[in-house]
Amino acid sequence: MFSFSDIFSPNLEIFEFSDTGRGLRAKNDIAENEILFSISLDNVLSRKTVLHSLDLKAKEYVQNLKTEDLLSSYICIERNKSESFWKPYFDTLPSCSDLAQIYLADFKDILPEYVKNKIVAKNETFRASFETLKKINPNVDYKQFLEASLLGTQKILLNINKDALSKNDSISMIPFFDMFNHSPNVSVDTKVENNTFQIITKTPYKSGEQVFINYGSHDNWTLLLEYGFTISSNPMHQVRLDDILLQYLKSNKETFQFIEKIGLLNEYFVSKNEIGWRLQTVVLLTQYTHENIDLAATLPIVMNNRKTFEESFGKRVFKGSKNNGSYIEAMKISERVKVVIKKAVEIKLAQLKEKLNSIENIKYIEMVKNVYKEECSILSSILNVRDLEDIYT
Repeated sequence: MFSFSDIFSPNLEIFEFSDTGRGLRAKNDIAENEILFSISLDNVLSRKTVLHSLDLKAKEYVQNLKTEDLLSSYICIERNKSESFWKPYFDTLPSCSDLAQIYLADFKDILPEYVKNKIVAKNETFRASFETLKKINPNVDYKQFLEASLLGTQKILLNINKDALSKNDSISMIPFFDMFNHSPNVSVDTKVENNTFQIITKTPYKSGEQVFINYGSHDNWTLLLEYGFTISSNPMHQVRLDDILLQYLKSNKETFQFIEKIGLLNEYFVSKNEIGWRLQTVVLLTQYTHENIDLAATLPIVMNNRKTFEESFGKRVFKGSKNNGSYIEAMKISERVKVVIKKAVEIKLAQLKEKLNSIENIKYIEMVKNVYKEECSILSSILNVRDLEDIYT
């Protein structure tokens, strides 16, 4: 196939790190804009390379498949061959039982509701794709297809270069790309030049440091399900308060219906440095109801854009501007909003602590516990803030 030195920078070496496991270490200092990884597109699993390897009859059967399904079915076929160009790469991939999403499917009750829903939805998508493939190839095994699909989800790089590649070829599975571990604190560029895919670091490294790439702005639940790991103190992680806020919102039918109408149900987040705009907005709207303000009149402002809403309502309520409306009334509303949000945070913190005490330490379950511990830390930090105005966006 090809060797490590064919695709990785000569300044990189494989190393077993105590915190992240296998990764890539800088053998020498690495400067910004240095190429870390370079591979011919002919050696990338894409729609183009898969179709090119098939005979004419096989192409007729599969050419209408979605690219993700085409890659998954091709992986199934190639992994069952005694000889395959891709075998050296496939031999490095984990087995089905080692994939977090499959493992955690048996422990869904310990996961947040929205995370459980993600697993269910993804499994339904895989099942539908499998049924389509069965019509083309009745010999496809579901377990193998599921494994290939999940591996594809982990290893696929989306839209690696929209300008250089066609839409179909922008979804590709890049061999050994996963040797790089993820960090949210680094930056890389990708490009295609002379039919070669390249990763260029925008972050310099000293000799001996681990060299990372950035998989994207993912919270720990996404990282766990998609890639099988979590990151301590992940700056992208947020805590969702949907269950608590929805219960609170349903206490006022008019407000609940209005918030549902404008599409602001769910996705109420807090993080260490931010109280999410959707959370601020819905709680704020409930307080305007107390003041007998016409909700319908706020619709154009809320729907127009976030900036307009903040300028018209948010600054007055959250900042208590003396030059914008009634300062006293604004402060009353502001204090009530803070009370509601803090109460929701307190309830969520108690729920998480109770859940932590009931979870056993088994394989990926320890990672689940670590995510909950981090969420407890986030919620505690919010409760310790003297004035919530300091973390309003």
